[in-house]
Amino acid sequence: MRGLLCVVILTFYGVLQIKPLTEEEKQQKLVELREKMSEKRAKKAAEDAKDAKANELIRRKAGKVRTGLALPPNSLASNS
Repeated sequence: MRGLLCVVILTFYGVLQIKPLTEEEKQQKLVELREKMSEKRAKKAAEDAKDAKANELIRRKAGKVRTGLALPPNSLASNS
């Protein structure tokens, strides 16, 4: 009886009955979902790498400013 479960959705227009998936349809759906998840992970990894690179550049720039390496040579002479 477990495989005969049927989904019923109540809508504004009436009742929508969705037939249960066959084993073949379930397997196909799983494959599609796994592909979608792997694409999403790859996209997220690319975004994370881009963000990490931008954050590293910001960190390096902040370090140079903190140590005075980013200041132009003229500003060092005028401070002395």
